[in-house]
Amino acid sequence: MGDVDGLLAGAQGPETHPKGWEPGIIYGSDGGEVVARVLGDGEVDPAFWDLVIADWGFDPKVTEIVPDSVQIRAWDMPLAGGGVKRARYYKARIRPKRAAMTDAETAALAKIVNRYTTRRSLALAADVDGGSAFVLNVSDLQIGKGEGGGTPAAIARFKDAVDKAVKRFKELRKIGRRIDVVYIIGMGDLAEQCFGNYPNQLFTVDRTRREQLQIVRELLMYVINAFVNLVPRMVVGAVPGNHGENRSDGKMVTTIADNDDLAVFDQVREQCSQNPGRYGHIEWEICNELVLKLDVCGVNIAWTHMHQGNGSGEKKIADWWRGQVMGNQPVSDAQILNTAHYHHFLMSESTGRTILQVPAMDGGSAWWTAKTGNCSPSGMVTYLAGAACGPRGWADLAIIGGEG
Repeated sequence: MGDVDGLLAGAQGPETHPKGWEPGIIYGSDGGEVVARVLGDGEVDPAFWDLVIADWGFDPKVTEIVPDSVQIRAWDMPLAGGGVKRARYYKARIRPKRAAMTDAETAALAKIVNRYTTRRSLALAADVDGGSAFVLNVSDLQIGKGEGGGTPAAIARFKDAVDKAVKRFKELRKIGRRIDVVYIIGMGDLAEQCFGNYPNQLFTVDRTRREQLQIVRELLMYVINAFVNLVPRMVVGAVPGNHGENRSDGKMVTTIADNDDLAVFDQVREQCSQNPGRYGHIEWEICNELVLKLDVCGVNIAWTHMHQGNGSGEKKIADWWRGQVMGNQPVSDAQILNTAHYHHFLMSESTGRTILQVPAMDGGSAWWTAKTGNCSPSGMVTYLAGAACGPRGWADLAIIGGEG
């Protein structure tokens, strides 16, 4: 085994290994498993894993150990002339390395952030409680998905929806709606990813993961810059989706917070912090849990991607929500629940509260349509929210865009 031989020197006699712990590597499109045997005392360090990964013919620069996946088992090895030598076996999950922003990508994002150094000065009205919020949900862009015109069409679709949302905002003000704050909430699945969500995903995407995330960051800056000069206060938030998860064998293998749908907002926030003259009035609500709940102008509103639920439809979402109420979870006192994941628009008030399932902004799924016959247009949901909107807590809902 090349350089690993030095770690294994000293063993004599026939090669015997515990079942299921035979040294080797299994690797597929979404990661795999590596087992290595070590003789002697002492703990292994990250350099050891790089050595093992390289010895099996993989590049440690693009392959890594999944955190908290290492298992250890001891085994006594027979030595020539009698006696035994204790060997330790290490088993760990491996995966493609998660890409960080390169210097060039950081510079490109910084260029967007620093294009303008100041913003128009706006003051909050004296009676803040009398105003409302303009809520814009960004959901299921799935940048990198090859269907529906692929990434170029997705970018055009998103920018067109944002431009129309700005027009909608100005129209509402023109007819007398008082809007003091804009909420831009990322609801998950902003990038398609390259594997781990469905069997042929690797062969249908049209951008690498790094390219997908770079495009998502730039689109987030596009929508932020579209509204940054229009209000004295802005709230930008995010919840995680399933496509943003760190996956192996189709399952999440790290934490809820280790999610690209949150990481892109972290990166945008870090860059915006370098230009406080333009972005200093933004409040960031990047949620490390599955559900984000905020007081929006006197109304409790929650957002979740809803991949943790038991399916789409009014009853299934309501059943999930009732369970949260019984468990006294933070979403219990929300008046409005925004969900995504199922790609079609749904709205219900039969529970006495509002369930709002937003449509996707992707280009659709030929496979799903062929399987079920179902399809729905894309769109971006906006609405006004706040106590000033009346007993529902919302008003003036619109689905912006809707092409595809």
